[in-house]
Amino acid sequence: MDKEQIIQMARDAGINVSQGYLLRFAGVEDDLERFAAAIRAATKEEDAKICEDKENGWSDMVCAQAIRDSK
Repeated sequence: MDKEQIIQMARDAGINVSQGYLLRFAGVEDDLERFAAAIRAATKEEDAKICEDKENGWSDMVCAQAIRDSK
């Protein structure tokens, strides 16, 4: 993930971000939980794709599925 993708995930979660600052402080718990869940999902998928990458000389589909199924 790059910086722009992370910022977009924050916006999608409902966090009002402008010029790198959180503009609302009260009541952001739900927004932050949605943002954290989006980051976790994106990170898990990136990790799973590493396991599936045949170009690195190996592929482990069991590893990839275990990562996707983890909580």
